[in-house]
Amino acid sequence: MLEVRSYRLKLLDLVVLKEDLPDRGLRRGNIGTIVEIFDDQAYEVEFIDEEGQTLALFALRDDQILSLSTQQYDLIEDLQAIFAELDQTYPENPTLVGIKTLERIENTPRTRSNAADQWSFTLDLLIHITYSPMTK
Repeated sequence: MLEVRSYRLKLLDLVVLKEDLPDRGLRRGNIGTIVEIFDDQAYEVEFIDEEGQTLALFALRDDQILSLSTQQYDLIEDLQAIFAELDQTYPENPTLVGIKTLERIENTPRTRSNAADQWSFTLDLLIHITYSPMTK
């Protein structure tokens, strides 16, 4: 289970979007950085692409985001690499990609050493990002 920080979010904390925002071109699971704090319940969050260019920058309520630890972020990067490779091997078969990803996690010392609940959260998030259509 994902551990949600019980303390207030801080500047430059990583966060995960909890809902689709199709009018902004963002999906549940997108990762952003807090760049401004308005109060305990509103934050300006920047979302960037892989080249570091801003995709979106706007205010979100605290119920629209989850805090993301550095460890969870690193796990997402590891999983994205595994997923990309397996998705090419088994295109359009998310179930098999998920199973093979779990097998790869179990057989790789670096990934196996991380807590199972962290992997469960991260894999669920990545599957959603990769295979869920954006809500209208």
